[in-house]
Amino acid sequence: MASEFSTEDPSDQPVSRGGQAKDGPVICKRPGCGKPVPANKGRGRTRQFCSNECARRYHNDARVLSSRRSAPDTEDPLAALDSLIRQAAVLVRAALDQAASVDPAQVRAQVAEAEAGRLRAEALASSATARTIEAQRQIEALTEALAAAREEARAARAELKRVGHQVLQAQVSRTRARRSRVP
Repeated sequence: MASEFSTEDPSDQPVSRGGQAKDGPVICKRPGCGKPVPANKGRGRTRQFCSNECARRYHNDARVLSSRRSAPDTEDPLAALDSLIRQAAVLVRAALDQAASVDPAQVRAQVAEAEAGRLRAEALASSATARTIEAQRQIEALTEALAAAREEARAARAELKRVGHQVLQAQVSRTRARRSRVP
């Protein structure tokens, strides 16, 4: 609940444009209500309360009763004390509503869910690391095979050149031999 002493409302929730909180449906801002806020229909500000009655009750509870207040130097001490007691009662009721809305089992479940998410992320990271190492090994093996294939191709070209040269020399020798036999 907002009061004149706080700078921000502890029940504010981060809300996306679709009217959903980042971790589920938006819950009514009034302490102790706990009902989901209906989604916005069209444009406008994101709803914070489940109904007009909840909004009215929230703002009435947050209002400091000032009907008995007067100028600070002429204020009756009993009236000031009464005002402070009423304000304290409103704040105590809001604090009790907020404390009642915190369910230890729900908090434990959220912590367990977060821990399970962390463990899943660690497992995925470990799996990705193993796949990366295996891919690196395959790259090294393929690199070695490519180098060997290139070496074989170079050797084959050299052998082909050598054999081709021998064949050419043999043809030249045969041609010369034929010419020397012809009268």
